[in-house]
Amino acid sequence: MILETLRKSCNHPTAEDVYSLLKKDNPELSLGTVYRNLNVLCEQGEISKVESNFASERFDGNSARHYHLVCEKCGKLIDLPVGYFESVDETANASAGCRVYFHRIMFSGLCPECTATEKEVPPNG
Repeated sequence: MILETLRKSCNHPTAEDVYSLLKKDNPELSLGTVYRNLNVLCEQGEISKVESNFASERFDGNSARHYHLVCEKCGKLIDLPVGYFESVDETANASAGCRVYFHRIMFSGLCPECTATEKEVPPNG
């Protein structure tokens, strides 16, 4: 049910969010159980943790490699419909003499909703 909840979610919930969603129909559920299962699902490659500067870890039910954008205005975390660049991994392998399995890139900007309400955004330097 935890995996199903994540796969249905588009907002990259925290463990506490998942717990709150499931607790209503599963009063015996504990937050510790949610955390343990989220970690097991991550280890199995079913879900991923989204690493960023968030106060709490966020989880993604989409296990395919993809990029995210964090909105500088509202804090929303969204998937970006940009293909994963395998060539970055290949270039790193060839040039650095190491073994790269994958890379993560976090984009920063405005989500579509905030973009629609903004006239012009000063660069954040």
